Amino acid sequence: VGLCFCVPPGGPLAAAEMSICELPKAGLNLLVSGCDAFENCNVSQSWSAQLPSLPPSTQQQLRFAPAGAPASNASFITFGALLSLAPIGSAYYGYSRGMKGSLELFERLVQERGGLLVNGTRRPFRFAIVSDESRLDLTTNATAHAIRGLGADFMLGGFSSGFTNYAARQSYADKTIMLATTAATPSVISQNNLTFGVLPPSPRYIKTAVEAIVDAADACDSRLDRCWRGMPPRCRGATCRESLKAGFIAARTKFTSVMCSLGAGVTQEAGVPVALNSSGLPLITTVAPAFSVGISQEYIDDIKEALQPLRDEGVTLLVGCTYLGTGKGLMLALQQLGWAPLAVVTTATLSEGRIHAELRSTAPLALSWAAEYTVEPMVWHPSLSGRGTWSNLTSIEFTRQFQRANGGELVSYIGAAAFAASCSLADAIERAGSLETDEVAAALNSATLFEFFSNLTYNKDGQADEDMMVLQFQPGRVDETVVAGVANGRTVENLPIDLRHASGGGEPSLGPMLFPQPTWEQRACERRLHPGVLKAGENIEEIQCSGHGHC
Repeated sequence: VGLCFCVPPGGPLAAAEMSICELPKAGLNLLVSGCDAFENCNVSQSWSAQLPSLPPSTQQQLRFAPAGAPASNASFITFGALLSLAPIGSAYYGYSRGMKGSLELFERLVQERGGLLVNGTRRPFRFAIVSDESRLDLTTNATAHAIRGLGADFMLGGFSSGFTNYAARQSYADKTIMLATTAATPSVISQNNLTFGVLPPSPRYIKTAVEAIVDAADACDSRLDRCWRGMPPRCRGATCRESLKAGFIAARTKFTSVMCSLGAGVTQEAGVPVALNSSGLPLITTVAPAFSVGISQEYIDDIKEALQPLRDEGVTLLVGCTYLGTGKGLMLALQQLGWAPLAVVTTATLSEGRIHAELRSTAPLALSWAAEYTVEPMVWHPSLSGRGTWSNLTSIEFTRQFQRANGGELVSYIGAAAFAASCSLADAIERAGSLETDEVAAALNSATLFEFFSNLTYNKDGQADEDMMVLQFQPGRVDETVVAGVANGRTVENLPIDLRHASGGGEPSLGPMLFPQPTWEQRACERRLHPGVLKAGENIEEIQCSGHGHC
């Protein structure tokens, strides 16, 4: 794979390399400024013959191949991609690394096929990658550089709804289709007719999890042995179902705040009452997103403070609208408070692969067993069955390829979503037999593409309309259990040993949700008052406490 690093005119590029880089073109520049804590920003616009500014250190790459491809830029099909690749350790750097690894797999797949097929001709393919440096005020600038500076024909959005919200406005101004890879907020996708998203609408996350919990409560009510451990349930009302009362805590980002706001409505539609604030509105408390303040005891204390009003209102179904950092902090805050609602939901936390090392850690402030019993909705899992129509890959094959190409790292749904978005766009181009924006957009609108990631069919707003699963971390396991939501004839397969998060750990499998979750005292007793995790393979049934005594 060749790389071209584009720099301002006069920069240190050889003449041959400079001929590959596109020259800046005139266009409408959207400039983002004055962003608040919820990622709401001011946007100004101006027509200019120049591209908007980016810091000199910003990474821009043209990845081109296969070797011997025609030198003319006009022959390439170019996908632009926004990634937070610099500075290392910035808020979205970890997410972007996983996305970049998946894009490289897609690039290799297209190269092996000799390019993308357009009207019977294989066209060479390349990525134009521009870093937004995890800065919301650079998203539109980076998008303009990818399209008008590096010649992107189509765009793949970067991480988060908040960033994609503005990037999609710039791509629309440049009359370019954007496939959002990790944006689930409906208003981000529906804002124009050239933006599409491969994740389902954010309210579906909450709806899927709450409905699974309601089903578990009904099962517990129907037969005592379907309650976790067959012990007298902790439910306060006449039934577990009647004992459910939902409350919400959200990280202050676009995706998470909108998810909780809309999630309160779908929770009520599922028959679960929600706690109300003094104004009679759903009680939603907020905290700063962890990537802006880090995980510290001070941050955990902030979450504990935000949890107290929910606890005071008798919440028994706690919904956390979170990313990885806030989800981790929420679990530790609940542990320190000794508060165990009947069920706890997180989002984009348990399904993010980087959490697994911390789940096994016994260091200070480690999650250890704090994550157990937490449930989370997710669109994809490496154990999901089915072979992709365009990629010709299964989830296990994709996961193994990613692992081998990325030093043993396991891929999360974020990387899989970036790959799926690339497949969906490629499929639309090939079915349209054209690179014309209107024709490719029409092909996306009519898509019924089955991929290992999901069944990619877009609703009237351009957002994927697939079902979701529910995961749960269960005692004594280091891999998730899928407890609900597998549909459309798909199954969950046992992962090979080399694709598990720890050798000897539990295999991802389909199983019942453990409900209601036990108290922290009960969990401590099961751990023999030891704060670490169970050893892999240790039989928790041999060390459980009855629940009738005192720890």
